[in-house]
Amino acid sequence: MQKIPLNQVIFHGVPNIRSAIDDLRKMDVHGDLKNILSNITKTFKEISPRLINQIATSTIYKRQIQTYLRFPSNDTANQVKLLMDQVERHLNQKIIIARRRDTKQRLAKEKGRIMSFYKLNANQLKLLFDLHNLFLKAQEKLSNDAS
Repeated sequence: MQKIPLNQVIFHGVPNIRSAIDDLRKMDVHGDLKNILSNITKTFKEISPRLINQIATSTIYKRQIQTYLRFPSNDTANQVKLLMDQVERHLNQKIIIARRRDTKQRLAKEKGRIMSFYKLNANQLKLLFDLHNLFLKAQEKLSNDAS
């Protein structure tokens, strides 16, 4: 697997994770914003670089995950479950409408690989969604403090 630098993984509105964290660190932060920054750093460190590389190198995973990142939720575990359910429904639908047996077999194999990725990485994906929510909170807090 090709190793992709973390700064090439794109979150909604946060094109460079490390640079965003560094920018926040350089600011004179206090109170709630300091706690949010601390949580961002902790959460970021908990996310597996392998997972981030897998997402960065796969347009399929990246597109599916970014779709759900557009809808922030306080219940990120449920958000990951909904993502997995939606992906599985979509893949099942593709298998159903396929006409040729070899196409159905290929799609079933692809479904197995994709769903295996999501099931094995559910906890890490939750952290990724948590991290995204923390960035949104920091962005909101900065906007409110600037006004």
